[in-house]
Amino acid sequence: MAIVVCLIGSACAAPSQTPQPTTISEPTVLETAPQTTSQPSATTVLAKPATPPPTILSGLTRDQVSRLMGTPHFRRVDDPAALWQYRTKGCVLDLYLRADGPVYRVVHFEFRSNPKTLSKGQFTPVDVSACFARLAKPPKDTRG
Repeated sequence: MAIVVCLIGSACAAPSQTPQPTTISEPTVLETAPQTTSQPSATTVLAKPATPPPTILSGLTRDQVSRLMGTPHFRRVDDPAALWQYRTKGCVLDLYLRADGPVYRVVHFEFRSNPKTLSKGQFTPVDVSACFARLAKPPKDTRG
């Protein structure tokens, strides 16, 4: 079995019949030109901050939900429980909150199709991430 050894900066050759001692030279350092970063031009589109996943809703307080989602379209309170509902044309988010002492927290949430946009008896699956992205307030841009 023949083994071919090639070192950077040396020529590679097929091995001869008699093994020759191999010397290892210092490794070659390849220098690269520093990369320059250009400033965004006027036509560059800056990506908006991503919406958090819907699972972030679990355990949030009423105040935290309000900061994230704004004012609900519908509220119902039957102590110690509350239902908050957010709607868009294509979907509905139902948030179920329960009193934990004086603080209400989200204990369950459910996304569903908006019945006002469906024909009678029609069912359309809901893209949960897309629905949540439409309902949630855009995150604040923290870039200076």
